[in-house]
Amino acid sequence: MSASLSRRTFLGAAGALALETRELHAQAAPRVKLRILSTTDLHMFVMDWDYYHAKIDPNVGLVKIAGLVAQARRENPNCLLFDNGDLLQGDPLADYCAAPGRLPDGALHPVYDVMNGMRYDAATLGNHEFNYGLAFLERALNGPKFPYVCANILRTGGESFVPPTTVLERSFVDSAGVQRALRIGVIGFAPPQIMSWDKSRVEGRITADDAVEAARRHLPALREKSDVVVALLHGGIDFGPRDQRQENPALALAELPGIDALVLGHQHRVLPGPWFANHPEVDAQAGKIGAVPTVMAGFWGSHLGVIDLDLVEDAGRWRVAGSQVEARPIARRDGDHVAALVEAEASAVAAIAPAHRATIAWMDQPVGEFAAPVNSFFVWAGHDPATALVNAAQLDYGRRWLAGTPHADLPLLSAMAPNKAGFTPNAFVDIASGPVALRDVADLYIYANTVAALKLTGAQLRDWLEFSARAFLTLRPDATEPQELVDRSTPSYNFDAIAGLTYRIDPTRPPLFQRNGSRAAGAGRIVELRYQGEEVAPEREFMVITNSHRADAGKTPGASAASLALSAPDLNRDAIVDFIRAQGRIAAPAASPWRFVDLPSKIPVAFDTGLGAREKVGEVAGLRLIGDGTPGYLRVGFDLG
Repeated sequence: MSASLSRRTFLGAAGALALETRELHAQAAPRVKLRILSTTDLHMFVMDWDYYHAKIDPNVGLVKIAGLVAQARRENPNCLLFDNGDLLQGDPLADYCAAPGRLPDGALHPVYDVMNGMRYDAATLGNHEFNYGLAFLERALNGPKFPYVCANILRTGGESFVPPTTVLERSFVDSAGVQRALRIGVIGFAPPQIMSWDKSRVEGRITADDAVEAARRHLPALREKSDVVVALLHGGIDFGPRDQRQENPALALAELPGIDALVLGHQHRVLPGPWFANHPEVDAQAGKIGAVPTVMAGFWGSHLGVIDLDLVEDAGRWRVAGSQVEARPIARRDGDHVAALVEAEASAVAAIAPAHRATIAWMDQPVGEFAAPVNSFFVWAGHDPATALVNAAQLDYGRRWLAGTPHADLPLLSAMAPNKAGFTPNAFVDIASGPVALRDVADLYIYANTVAALKLTGAQLRDWLEFSARAFLTLRPDATEPQELVDRSTPSYNFDAIAGLTYRIDPTRPPLFQRNGSRAAGAGRIVELRYQGEEVAPEREFMVITNSHRADAGKTPGASAASLALSAPDLNRDAIVDFIRAQGRIAAPAASPWRFVDLPSKIPVAFDTGLGAREKVGEVAGLRLIGDGTPGYLRVGFDLG
């Protein structure tokens, strides 16, 4: 036994000595502090400006990010700057730049004028890059002075849409002040769901592979010719099981060998941060998936992603000896007050100024007049004039569009969800009565979707509404204190209301669809589903006017290639503008098609809404002001039942 102990002691001492020797060697070896900066989901929020309400917005803006980039470079000159996609679409500046004739061949897209000045090093594509069509995207991509990479988007002939990878050859200063040449490999990925979300724009022209499979094909060769590999994934972290063509495959991607740093996006969240704190494979405090340093930098220019890598040269190769990750915000909220943490970079402001001024003038064009206010403050209480107005415009469009077609005799409905109902404290529609400008209409409908029509059965409509009703938490009928009504993990833009029907929602029942969209057992929450007073039969057919995203996505129950009856060339927003112009003066929008069920006893409930609702609570019967809600929000309540 003593011999065995002696041998173990010797081996342990030898191992410790080897480890100590390696650590001493590493301390003496050349080291480079490499800083990886990233933006994601900018959605053309270049200026710190709210075009819908014509005022400064301190929570957004690439011009503010430019200030953070300048600070980060002063702290460490060894910087690389990447964009992670969803850049070219998202706000009125984007729509102005993408309007017909505004980006002719050879012209520089205004956002790339800003980004070229900021010295971006590389970028990848997001799903929203395809919203204006491939011709526009290809013209725009002639402008950046930095490479785009995307490994899983191919042309139909098999050629890459943009290069799958690139290797950046850069010189950095090591800890001894010596210049070191490093090769930084960059690979990018976009959501394969582009093929359904923008089907009418891309079908037959490109294909989209699974991101993880594309990584397996391209990573080994990229790793071989790179000192450091950075993956730009326009996707996030899925809490469900891995499947093929996953929208948010960060966990599976991080398991692949060869990635030194991972930049995420698409989910409009922040990592490091509390949103991913309960995921067993994510260190939400340090910003890591497994051993891979990982960052997600919010959206609309709210944060700058920062990954600091401590690189050490070991046997002629560079390896990551340590890392630090942070998402630096441009502003800090303290109750109702937003404090700016950085000034806008003057050169970035100057670069975007001509397009910014032109967009403001464009948005100020008069469209019509509203006889009553239109807002989205009280969506969750069943008072939603903003959605009702959009549905009225879509129904008007549908009647004219379908006239003379084989579908003209089917009952006509319209589906719309509130685009702005509190995702951020400022994300609410609030249009006063009186003259209406184009910016107000853009506030009603913020996406570049086109009109589509689905032919659905009553059973499919019921499923669609059940899918929407997961927006509410399951309530306890015996509660005496106000219960939280809304499941904030389900975005309001998935809470479709279908005009032309009437129905009730019972949130004391569990939802028929879970948060991830999978079907659950149970009777469901939708009751008294009627068309013109008659119960909707499961087999009865309807035409539903909706948008191209809903029609193509496959995420909405019933939406499929078989159910798509017609695709229109017009934007939903343009249909709304035409409706208002034709009417001249819009009377008070119709009531919401849904309301909550009657219950044996009242249940107190509460939800957060915008601060602008404070003076409007009394306009909705039964609502009461509770006080301050989550920072930046107002809390209101009512008795359900």
